[in-house]
Amino acid sequence: MNLFCLYHIEQFFLQHDPKRFRLDLSLKTYFKKNSALGSKDRKVLGNFAYKLCRYESLIEHVLQVKKLDPQNIREIDAFDPQKHLNDPSIPLHIRYGFDKNFLEFLQNSLTEKDFLVFLSSIHQEAPLYARSNPLKISRSDLVSLLQNHFSVQATELSPYGIRFEKRENFGALDPFKQGLMEIQDEASQLIAIHLDPKPKEAVCDFCAGSGGKSLLIGALMQNQGQLFLHDVREKALIEAKKRLKRAGVQNYQILSSPSSKKQFFSYFDRVLLDVPCSGSGTLRRNPDMKERLRVKDIHELINLQREIFSKAFLLVKSKGVILYATCSVLKEENEEQIEFFCQNYPVKKAGPPFQTIPTDQGPDGFFCQLLERE
Repeated sequence: MNLFCLYHIEQFFLQHDPKRFRLDLSLKTYFKKNSALGSKDRKVLGNFAYKLCRYESLIEHVLQVKKLDPQNIREIDAFDPQKHLNDPSIPLHIRYGFDKNFLEFLQNSLTEKDFLVFLSSIHQEAPLYARSNPLKISRSDLVSLLQNHFSVQATELSPYGIRFEKRENFGALDPFKQGLMEIQDEASQLIAIHLDPKPKEAVCDFCAGSGGKSLLIGALMQNQGQLFLHDVREKALIEAKKRLKRAGVQNYQILSSPSSKKQFFSYFDRVLLDVPCSGSGTLRRNPDMKERLRVKDIHELINLQREIFSKAFLLVKSKGVILYATCSVLKEENEEQIEFFCQNYPVKKAGPPFQTIPTDQGPDGFFCQLLERE
């Protein structure tokens, strides 16, 4: 590693605040501020940052045992984690970078098979997915267009999904600028698909964020009917508006303070409730989150999810549906929440749940369940 990269690695970690910003967002900001970094330099810095976040506790443990400096960038760069991942003398939570109590909680929440699959994926780089925009292009046509320049393949689960074999600067691609494609994990695509929105319906994306799922919902509605986006984060909704415009989605409105607007009570045919959660299904994509997760956080999130459900429930009409969704693999945030809702609200399951556990080559982990209001 040259001195130029060493300098920028030191500078990046002096500026990165993992409690406030995700690693990918911090890297994006740093690269934007330091335009002198070429593509190779960015790759070196990015790979180092992700390596450190994935294996920080393991690196620190092994280097300290060897009486080496765990803060030395050259030592970290030379460290081979694969030599130590299966070492039974090193506690499991250190090998995989979790708080000890949280890892035990996670293990108890999953079947033995799912737990092992989850661990095998946690240190892998997440696959990169995009999807076609049904309003503007078919997936087959988009694949043909992209194959002229990139190695891509159609996904198995989502009928709109495309998987890229390596990372690209999507913002510079013409198909992206033209709204022909969106960057979206296959699991996220499947949530919108499971909502099954129809043209001319009234649909609400209650925790819309920057609109990733709303983009596909609007397309599936063929720009007919009413699509309302709600989120407590105004900045996220501003970004959603930009994305919706680029994608050609026109049948949307922003819904502010829905709990105070009785005209929307029992109004919607479908409500998507993609609630804040532990994000345990996306940890390989956000490895800096691992060590911050605590069992008490899950209990707080469970209460928050129930509070949000109580507000969203008011909006769905009789015989309408709520799709409860998380990017979590924990039963406490998923199946057990569904049982709570069915016991405490006039709702019933409308079909089986759908869940994925992250695998080496598959989509993120997520869960969703349709609930019909009586």
